[in-house]
Amino acid sequence: MSKGDYLPAIPVLRDVTVGERATTAEIGQTYQAWLLLGTVHGVLAQWEQAAGVYAQAAAIDPNNARIQLAAATAWANAGLFENAAAHYEKALAVEGSAGTWSALAYARLQCQLRLPKKKRNWAPFIEALAAAQKPKDGTPASDAWRVRLLEADYRLARGDEQGEQGQARRDVAQLLREAEDQYPGSANLLQRLVLAYEQTGCPSDADRVLEKVARLEKDLAASHLLRAALHSHRRQYERARQVLAAGKKVAKGEMGPAFESALVQISLQEGKPKQALEELAKLHAKYPSNQAFLRQLIELACDEGQLDEAAKWESKLRELEGS
Repeated sequence: MSKGDYLPAIPVLRDVTVGERATTAEIGQTYQAWLLLGTVHGVLAQWEQAAGVYAQAAAIDPNNARIQLAAATAWANAGLFENAAAHYEKALAVEGSAGTWSALAYARLQCQLRLPKKKRNWAPFIEALAAAQKPKDGTPASDAWRVRLLEADYRLARGDEQGEQGQARRDVAQLLREAEDQYPGSANLLQRLVLAYEQTGCPSDADRVLEKVARLEKDLAASHLLRAALHSHRRQYERARQVLAAGKKVAKGEMGPAFESALVQISLQEGKPKQALEELAKLHAKYPSNQAFLRQLIELACDEGQLDEAAKWESKLRELEGS
């Protein structure tokens, strides 16, 4: 089923949620409609709409940790981390887990990184990080390595604030190597480590881990995307494009948009916004129901002062959202 097939369900489900609901059965019907609507918006990557819908469901059943987590995840995917943190906190008030504490730590980290350095308050993040590292029930998260990466990001931020970037990078490089040794079988960690090492000033480690990823046959697409990102970070833009072209030939069909989106990012990193706009317009024509491409078109057109173009894409987005 393509994403476009989900669109007709939105107005139908919205109709179910409209109006007063007095009986238990009616409230239950509305609740289920909110949940289904949240799922549909999530499939379509309409994260703000999904978050708002899950919040409506959470208002009906506030002690349901699963719904609070769904709302929090959607807010995080939308980049609205203060809202995400609020719902993670509500979920933790009902049911604590290392994974939820880790997610809360990530949301709080992102909130602080978006503030001017002098206005940051790291205490809430440190509290969540400590709880994720040592959960009360003694059960670590299934992806406990994420906690190590959160600590790495925090140390880099603090080093930058204190003018000790060099020492912070050395400390973080050691932390990353410890995480690599501690979780040798985690493909997801290896993929994250490639750019983490590169950004910490350890290109040889980045190359070494990338070869590990490349040896994982099931992650052929991921290894090509990572290799292209590495070349782009090193300003080797043509080599990055060549890697993406090769990777697209071996990638599964659903990975196509990821490779094409990566090409747009290369144009932006290279300082070619007009080329990126042209590429995004072609991607919209190819994937008309992909709202992420439309949102990028709107943002980039505004950045380039093309307000009429931005309005045109905004109108298409509203039409696609059914509003």
